[in-house]
Amino acid sequence: MAEQIRNSECNSQQDGDNQAVARRLARLATMPVDTTGLDCALREQILAPKRNVGTWRIAVSGLVAAAVMLAAFLIPLMVPHSSRASVNDLSQIYNHMLASPMSGGMTDAQKNNLQRMCSPQAGHMANCCMQTLHHHRVACMLVKRGNQTVGVVVVPAGKLEYPQGQLRRLDGKSFIVQKTGQLNMVIQSGSRHWICVMGPQQVSKLMLIANQMHSSGR
Repeated sequence: MAEQIRNSECNSQQDGDNQAVARRLARLATMPVDTTGLDCALREQILAPKRNVGTWRIAVSGLVAAAVMLAAFLIPLMVPHSSRASVNDLSQIYNHMLASPMSGGMTDAQKNNLQRMCSPQAGHMANCCMQTLHHHRVACMLVKRGNQTVGVVVVPAGKLEYPQGQLRRLDGKSFIVQKTGQLNMVIQSGSRHWICVMGPQQVSKLMLIANQMHSSGR
């Protein structure tokens, strides 16, 4: 009998505790909860990879732009070029013409223009060809005058400057004179191009040949 009374009291106490817990849970369910911080944290975690991808793309674009600018600056430095022909350049062309006096790479009109530059006094064209001088195409010819042969290089004006040298004058015309080894050079500048007459002859003879070239070719 006493045991039944104790069990009844325990059950009553448990029911009271359960009811109290239920009442607390009911009050909690009706209380407002601020989830703004949690929502922001979740959004940051979701959007973070996209922002990282955008940042990575911006960084790559910046590197590509920097590489293009660097290439634009370095490529002209890596490509050999010169704005002025040297005495050695012209002497190499002269030696090449003597070693291989073959016509090539020249149209009939170009050949006729070179032929018109010569005159009976200057000599007659023995051969002609096109060669490359500092990335520019120049016309070259061998001119025979009696038993002498001289080389002539015709370079378009404004594309490649002629070598500097001693200034000489003949019949009111100016000539630049240069010398390398046994090879003498006489250079005359025109409005359309400049010519270099060179050979082992004396400078005065080379100047005479250059002076007697028809101006129609200049």
